[in-house]
Amino acid sequence: MSRMSSDFSNPYASPAADEIVETVEVVALLPRSPEVWLATILIWSIALGLATAAGYILLAWLGHTYPRMGIHLARAEQLAKFATGATNAIVMAGLVAYGQYHAVIRRDSIWSRSIALLLMIASLVVAVGGVLLFAGSLTMWLLFLPAALGILLSVIMFRWYSQLFAFRRQQRRLGKKSR
Repeated sequence: MSRMSSDFSNPYASPAADEIVETVEVVALLPRSPEVWLATILIWSIALGLATAAGYILLAWLGHTYPRMGIHLARAEQLAKFATGATNAIVMAGLVAYGQYHAVIRRDSIWSRSIALLLMIASLVVAVGGVLLFAGSLTMWLLFLPAALGILLSVIMFRWYSQLFAFRRQQRRLGKKSR
């Protein structure tokens, strides 16, 4: 008797493939806390705001450098001096947003630690810069607000990193016990 072709299994398939599929366990993931989501939304919002402000400065530079383009923005001549810094700010905003995605959405511990350290350094730069440039003025005290927010976000990201690290260590221990 001949069998129909739909009854045949794949002759090239490994006989062990079915056994491997049966032994694969569902990988457990660390749940994200509301504070991590809040930190992520704030970090992405700040990165978007920084990129938007830097984009405005680049538009002012374009309008000042190439008047034929017809871009007329207020204080274009003064803002054009900061075009290089604005370009760097756009790159940094993109890097932070990308890193935060990997840190929280993909639960990457290396990115979590990197973002936490980057936020800490940025906060210190803003605070020290405020003291050095605007010592004793209202501007100095106003610059302490974003520096404090950066420190708070950094602490949240360091906590997320420690939770990821502890969770992964626990998963490795459970994996070793099940072998």
